[in-house]
Amino acid sequence: MRGSDFPFCITRLLLAGVLVIWQLTGAVTIPHALATEPAAPSQRDYSFGSWRHGWRNPPGNKTPEVLCLETGHYGLLLNTSDIRHPRFGLLADQADYVEALQAGLKRVGDLPQAELAVDLTVDGQVYHAVSSPRQSTRLWESGRLCQHYELLNLTFQDEAGRTLPAFGSLDITAWPESITFNAACTPDSATIDGPSQGVVGNSHCIAKKPLDIQHDPKLEPDHLSVECWVNLPAALDIEPTFRGWLLCKNGREGTRGNYGFRFDNGRIAAVLNNAGGWQNVPTINERQPLTREQWHHLALTFDGKTMRFFVDGKEQGQQQIATARRPGKGVLRIGQAADGSDSLVRGRYDQIRIWNRALTAAELAAHAARPQDLPQREGLVYENNFDEGTPTPLPRWNDASLSLRFSGGDRSWQQDHKVAGEWNPGTWQRVCLSCDLPETKPAHRPLQARLTTPDDQTFPFAYDPAFNALVARVEGLKRPRTFTNSDYDEFDLVIACDDNSTQPVPLLIDFRGPARITGLVPLLCDADGAPTGIPVQTSKNWHHGSYLRASTLVPVTKGDNRYRLRIVYGYYGSLPSASHAQLSLIGWGRNQRWDQLALMCGGEMITFDVDMSATDVAVCDVRLPFGRNGKDGAPWGWTDAGWGGDWLGVSDAAGQKLTFTGMKAATVAHGPCLTNALYHGSYGTDRSVALDAHVQVPRTDDYGRTFQKLKYVFTQNISAADSYFLRRHARAFDGSIAYGNADGLLAQRSVARIFRSRLCRPVSPRLRMVRQCWKPGWCHRQRSQHFSPATGWHSIPNGSIYIETLMTTAAPTLPIGSILRHTPSHGRRLGERYARIALSSGLREAA
Repeated sequence: MRGSDFPFCITRLLLAGVLVIWQLTGAVTIPHALATEPAAPSQRDYSFGSWRHGWRNPPGNKTPEVLCLETGHYGLLLNTSDIRHPRFGLLADQADYVEALQAGLKRVGDLPQAELAVDLTVDGQVYHAVSSPRQSTRLWESGRLCQHYELLNLTFQDEAGRTLPAFGSLDITAWPESITFNAACTPDSATIDGPSQGVVGNSHCIAKKPLDIQHDPKLEPDHLSVECWVNLPAALDIEPTFRGWLLCKNGREGTRGNYGFRFDNGRIAAVLNNAGGWQNVPTINERQPLTREQWHHLALTFDGKTMRFFVDGKEQGQQQIATARRPGKGVLRIGQAADGSDSLVRGRYDQIRIWNRALTAAELAAHAARPQDLPQREGLVYENNFDEGTPTPLPRWNDASLSLRFSGGDRSWQQDHKVAGEWNPGTWQRVCLSCDLPETKPAHRPLQARLTTPDDQTFPFAYDPAFNALVARVEGLKRPRTFTNSDYDEFDLVIACDDNSTQPVPLLIDFRGPARITGLVPLLCDADGAPTGIPVQTSKNWHHGSYLRASTLVPVTKGDNRYRLRIVYGYYGSLPSASHAQLSLIGWGRNQRWDQLALMCGGEMITFDVDMSATDVAVCDVRLPFGRNGKDGAPWGWTDAGWGGDWLGVSDAAGQKLTFTGMKAATVAHGPCLTNALYHGSYGTDRSVALDAHVQVPRTDDYGRTFQKLKYVFTQNISAADSYFLRRHARAFDGSIAYGNADGLLAQRSVARIFRSRLCRPVSPRLRMVRQCWKPGWCHRQRSQHFSPATGWHSIPNGSIYIETLMTTAAPTLPIGSILRHTPSHGRRLGERYARIALSSGLREAA
């Protein structure tokens, strides 16, 4: 880059680093040529997963909550309120991936009725799985080839409507030519609030509501110990109860005087806040998750200086706390945060005690070893053993079985599982049913496959009926100590085939512990390392353990079929790679997905909430690539987030913001050179506005660009008041830009002055473009050996920029047929002082 070009490039950084400046013109269609890539084994080898009427329904909306699974060969519509009566049918329209996307839900709009039976027989009585709350549905994998959803909290009822105290789940895995159901169930030990079997005598069961113990000054000693016994149900591990409290006094962790035991993503932590505020929350986590359906002893102590946490008499850790305790006045709540926030943590609780002194490690070990004895009671100010009342018996099932049956059209599949002996809480029983389409597809092919590293580590594939695929678990991969951003993980893939079938083989690589997670890209190459163009779906998670699940359909012929699997991390060739991947939010506290874009693996660049499951906006985290945390901080790490933005923002007549409906995503290319993702759906349950979006990010070594083309078609009259076409979600990075080289600062310019003069002007009677601000921050990038010495460095002492397009109240409504198009606009030539923005009216009435 020449020095004379730098002001122009800095401006482009501001415009393109987070969102591209949009030119508002007429109607647009997404060119089919942009959405193609080297041919897959079949143009019908694709799948989609979406919510027919949206994930985020407005309050009071009674629209059915329908999960829509669609492939090149079939469609399935499953109403989570009535899972016994789905709609299912084969599709013969020969639509390819992009054509099926642009068709919306028309292909599955008139499917015939089918039957899905998940039946549980206990003591001769048959109970049917009738429903599952939509909010309890978890999305594990989604992308071009494989959709994997899990329906939790199944309700089992007999024909008379009586509910069985059980916890069940139903996994659904959809490949282009098969669908697999996997049901699991266990007796539920925490279904009725009140007396239950305790560690000694009775306990108190928390099933639907927490237990409040009113404030007493004795519960607020300067020095204290807090004890309780807990028995958590097995179902808690897969329930969407990712964050809650077992015992909580005074609000929650940000409240001064708060103390208790918090449950977060399967682990328990002791919390003690003496100073107040969210930045002053000493927390000690348990070392290993507690075994479910067993009693465990928890204890928190504070002697005025040191906080300690014990589990079953063993210390988990300690922290020094300089601030003395200040008494609180809040309630002591069992099973939930004292302020009523977070989820209810179901389970059985016993022997809750509070002391006005710090018990010793020896005393706590004795309490854990012999819960029936309490030899020393000095300093005990509160005790509750819950020994009153008649305990509800724990469920014990006999003569039980679990069965699955799916019928659609003229075909039917069934699988039964008989449970021998007594079936107790905490014991999971499972049954799996794979439904292959078409009938000519062999159920189990004579195949052997393996992954082998250059140093001869071997990871074999095995058929997993739960996924109806060959699955290889890659764990404990050995890498050289010199492994860098430019290195790949590489595997030789060999598939030995003994038959003459032409069906592609579904493979799933469950890769635990990849070198880096935020920007990795799996590529399937031929045996010599040349990319084949065969799609490899990138599904990952870093909230529920760091893993990549790479799915692909591999064409094979008789004999040995040899490929090479390459995992790109930082660089592809000489440039930082680009990636677009499905990021599962399971473990973070949400159940659905984000689409996460990155350059290299130094942190996510931008995320999109395809279902608006976490928030009611389309754009979530936005971070500056190639950043440092401060001038002297480590490079390539995560930077401060801009906290997202949004695409269209309009409301219904009641003022309720319209959210996505029937949103489908087609990830045509995951990277590593240029990503390519298409989105098609609507806003509002009445589909008031149709949306087409085209999102891309290219690999680069200067600054990050996210190209977004947005097309809105209004099908209903909508108020334009307080609406927008594109906006930021929170305070934007703003202020000034500093740039220079190894010798130091060259210049610093005011962002506000530049953009006020260039962009803050009306563009039509209805529209105007307005600069917005984000929070201050410091970002800095230094050149490395992979960058040209002329590149130098830039910093944004107060961050980056976001541009917002607003509709003004000059237009009271957006008429039917109005079309809005957003496309990128850049400077006219390299080297001009600033990018010149050409803006024109983008709102017009249809001819």
